[in-house]
Amino acid sequence: MEEYKIEFIEFLLKTGALRVGGDFTLKSKRISPWFVNIGDFNDGETTSALGEFYADSIFLDSGEQFDLIYGIPEKGNALAVATAIGLVEKGGNVPWFVTRKFPKDYGEPLL
Repeated sequence: MEEYKIEFIEFLLKTGALRVGGDFTLKSKRISPWFVNIGDFNDGETTSALGEFYADSIFLDSGEQFDLIYGIPEKGNALAVATAIGLVEKGGNVPWFVTRKFPKDYGEPLL
């Protein structure tokens, strides 16, 4: 296994975000013996580290060409930003965007 993957698992365990050995009900209603709580990454240090791990996964493993990072509402927004910052640290600069969970009814008019 690649070193960054081992470091990522150790990071998940150290932060307590990876929970194993239970019956966790997922959003899909399926039961899983493990769960990663992304909500546990709620400060600058852990969010930065998570972005670097995601960037490693994309940069080192995928081999895919891409030109945009999309963050789904709610927690995906922060993940998109963290990953884009992590990619800059690795020599890549990729724009990111997010969508809203609910339509915006204030500010700039829709075109």
